[in-house]
Amino acid sequence: MRKDGYTMTEIIVVIIILGIIMTLAIPQMGGAIETGRSREGVQILEAVLTAQRAYEFENTGIYFSNGADISGLDVSFPPPASFLPPVARAPAVGSGLSVADITRSDGSYRLEVCEDGVIVCADLIGANCDKIGYDLTICL
Repeated sequence: MRKDGYTMTEIIVVIIILGIIMTLAIPQMGGAIETGRSREGVQILEAVLTAQRAYEFENTGIYFSNGADISGLDVSFPPPASFLPPVARAPAVGSGLSVADITRSDGSYRLEVCEDGVIVCADLIGANCDKIGYDLTICL
């Protein structure tokens, strides 16, 4: 005798297996989403770093600094969707310190670009830097 369809036991086993897979996959997906959002901040910081280097070249060894007003730099980008506006810093040239930073709009972390182009992360709320894959360090 041939039966059509699946038994209730087979359906329950499949649902349990799918539940286990989802339990493992969903936390990983959240980190991937935040990593994608952090790329927006990194791209903005890279653009500001390039503009800072050009400004420093044109002004013989001084970086531009006017806080969140970066209009003095020759850089443009669309308003950040996931971040507050970037802040330009003016460390001494050759110090290796941060030349710009950008803070996540929810205040959870801040990304900084060092003078040598290295991106570092500072956790402000929770442990977000580990999720997005940036070092918890400062520019040296």
